[in-house]
Amino acid sequence: MRHCEDILHASIWRQLQHLLPEGCLSWSVENRRNGKREGRRRKNRGCIPGVPDLHFLHDGRLLCVELKTKSGRLNEAQAALHERIRQCGGAVSVCRSLEDVVAFLTENGVKMKGSVA
Repeated sequence: MRHCEDILHASIWRQLQHLLPEGCLSWSVENRRNGKREGRRRKNRGCIPGVPDLHFLHDGRLLCVELKTKSGRLNEAQAALHERIRQCGGAVSVCRSLEDVVAFLTENGVKMKGSVA
């Protein structure tokens, strides 16, 4: 399942590079599980579980996207962090396709350079 999510993630990221406007800063976060030792190292550096896959900073607002395959579900840490992001004034959405991501960003005021066919 992780492999399918990686393919989805890479495909959406590539396409977004052609659609996002100049005024939107975007980045992706790597959240792989790499064992207890790496988990401790990340925790000591302030990394927290459940961080969404994609982040967009637009007009002073943080927009986050958690990518999931058609059958993928949020885990407990992801659901909790999504709620915290909303409480802090950010927006977050679970998206399963490029169309979902574009719709979420558009609904939140990002004017795309193109459209999804």
